[in-house]
Amino acid sequence: MKKIIFLVCLFVGTFAIAQPTDNATDPPARVSADVISIFSGPYTDVAGTDYNPNWSQSGFGTANTAFDPGTGNIVLAYPNFNYQGNQFGSTQDISSMEFLHVDIWVDGTFNPNVFVISSGGEIAHPITNTGSGTWISVDIPVAGITGDTSSAIQFKFDGGNGSTDGIYVDNLYFWKNPSASGTDATLSALEIDSTPLTGFASGVTNYTVELAPGTTVVPQITTATPTDSNAMVNITQAPAIPGDATVLVTSQNGSVMQTYTVSFNDNLEPSPMDNATDPIARNSVDVISIFSGAYTNVAGTDFNPNWSQSGFGSANTAFDPGTGNIVLAYPNFNYQGNQYGSTQDISSMEFLHVDIWINGTFNPNVFVISSGGEIAHPITNTGSGTWISVDIPVSGITGDPTSAIQFKFDGGGSGSDAIYVDNLYFWKNPTAPGSDASLSALEIDSTPLAGFSSGTTNYTMDLAPGTTVIPQITTATPTDPSVTSVTINQAPTIPGDATVVVVSQNGAVTETYTVSFAVVGPTMAAPTPPNRPAADVISLYSNVYTNTTIETWNASFDDSTSEDVVAFGDDIKKITFTNFIGVEFINNRIDASGMTHFHMDFWTDNSDLTGKVFNSKFSQWGGTNGEVSAMELNINGGSTPPLATGTWVSIDVPIATSFSNNLTRDDLAQFLITSNLGVVYVDNIYFHKNTVLSTEEFTASTFKTYPNPTNDSWNVVADNVIIKAVQVYDIAGRQVLTLAPNASQVTIDGSSLKNGIYFAKIQSEKGLSSIKLVKN
Repeated sequence: MKKIIFLVCLFVGTFAIAQPTDNATDPPARVSADVISIFSGPYTDVAGTDYNPNWSQSGFGTANTAFDPGTGNIVLAYPNFNYQGNQFGSTQDISSMEFLHVDIWVDGTFNPNVFVISSGGEIAHPITNTGSGTWISVDIPVAGITGDTSSAIQFKFDGGNGSTDGIYVDNLYFWKNPSASGTDATLSALEIDSTPLTGFASGVTNYTVELAPGTTVVPQITTATPTDSNAMVNITQAPAIPGDATVLVTSQNGSVMQTYTVSFNDNLEPSPMDNATDPIARNSVDVISIFSGAYTNVAGTDFNPNWSQSGFGSANTAFDPGTGNIVLAYPNFNYQGNQYGSTQDISSMEFLHVDIWINGTFNPNVFVISSGGEIAHPITNTGSGTWISVDIPVSGITGDPTSAIQFKFDGGGSGSDAIYVDNLYFWKNPTAPGSDASLSALEIDSTPLAGFSSGTTNYTMDLAPGTTVIPQITTATPTDPSVTSVTINQAPTIPGDATVVVVSQNGAVTETYTVSFAVVGPTMAAPTPPNRPAADVISLYSNVYTNTTIETWNASFDDSTSEDVVAFGDDIKKITFTNFIGVEFINNRIDASGMTHFHMDFWTDNSDLTGKVFNSKFSQWGGTNGEVSAMELNINGGSTPPLATGTWVSIDVPIATSFSNNLTRDDLAQFLITSNLGVVYVDNIYFHKNTVLSTEEFTASTFKTYPNPTNDSWNVVADNVIIKAVQVYDIAGRQVLTLAPNASQVTIDGSSLKNGIYFAKIQSEKGLSSIKLVKN
């Protein structure tokens, strides 16, 4: 079991982590017919289950579906818990089961709920939290557990606060008491005219099959397979339409009899008898089609995704109204949708076209789903029993028109409500020949512009700190190859705007694309740490000292991101905070017991510091000292520097007086930072003994560089020191050269480099320095 005990803390408040150290009791042995397991070691689980589906819950990013409490047997760990779930690998018929079993370990004082999700309504089943810090085992009767026991598809847990609460889950399965030998009178399969009966479940005995209008041939039960091969089966076919067919199953010992009934009915519900009007011919550049016989559709689209809607099981994505041209049929309609085969940029389109036939008095809505918010667009039901054609302007149709991924329809009440859909596509009016002034590609310094879209004309490009070379637009490709006027105006300064002016072939249309460049991040290099003896420093992150090997800058439990940035020739970390970030060095633990001080530099440009925090802590791996609160850092100052914007803030504090007690620091394995500042840059994170070598600093004055600027190479000559290593970076922070001369002079060959500004880091036994190099 891995126990985390925090030693150094800049948190406001405390940070408690409770977790199990053992497993729940193993379930009893059961035959496969008596259990349906979703997650449990003793049984065979349903294949393909997703134990951490992204439902936008707070704990999605911190969930651990392979948590080991120290026993070698994994469980499901859900910290930051407000709600979580499992998406079964396939729909499960639990109607023949008697109980749902759940083992749960609760970190918090709340009582969680468990739901079994099916096509019916959600039903909460509370689990009483005993508060004992032990596994809680519950068995919930399947009767009344969900709306439709023949089509269970998900588990959901809820009840947490989304931050400090957590649950650990094991042994999720449905089960029933074993049947007496020879008493099974159930069917395992039932086929009508050699086709499996839709919705068949062993524990369900009554079915209704709606037949197409005008059907006169009575369907036949062709297969009825008993679960127990020794049971007897007697089939009685339906005498007419409408009519009932039955299957009588008698158990082997004759003590149990069960009748399955299939009722065949004429489909009297109204449905279209014709197709919508065919769309007009369009050029491929003027249409993005999802479902239409007239155009080429986006490949791989799912026209009936299982979103637990009532009509999922009865949808027909190949309905023929009698014309030979299929449409999408959605009976039992409450909501339905299409999942595109790939994300679509619809920003250059003008309209969404939908043809819809409505059975019912409701007014359906259509949504275009993207990364932005959902926007309902109502369709007026004319009630005429004919196809309704609508064209909805793309402007305002969805939150992000560059990343459309789904259609959704809603508004029905299930039951007899239905919609039939055809000709789902986005379109724009055809461009007059010679009047296209758009771009199909745009590159900055020979790299495609991130997020470029033909229909989007304004972009912002953030540049690394210290950037002085102005990026250049190197490629601007017109969509119409006949365009002869493409004028590129490079940005004159940073910050500044570059533009591309495109004039159509006939001169009637002019389009201007603008790229705004701005430097973000620190406006100066972080302070250079002093030259200290190697034995007097333990560094996590610094170019001056040798760093401890870090296993990850983004632990599995954190919710923020980090990336490496080169600023003014120095490596720094850019952290984008949601709440906190975790740094782990579990296999390279730190013994900081001999250190006297802790140091860290950080920088933010957040202009509003009210209520903002920048807190951090270290943790041990094991130990018995418990968690302690340590120094706090806030805008009110105190023993630590106050928060500040637009400048490097340096924390350098004595350990003995800055922490609530002087714990043994010989087993540090984690470092955490919590902040609500947004983007923060950090550098020079280390422990030290507050000693400095008496040798002179290794600075730019210690060596000579010539020629600088140069056309091909630079010579670097050091004064009474050995140059161990040289690393050369371009203005974007990419390493372009590395050398290990171990000599007092070195030649840096820049003949293969583009003209511009570079930074060279030079390492010697006296420390690290950097110089600016210019290539002409």
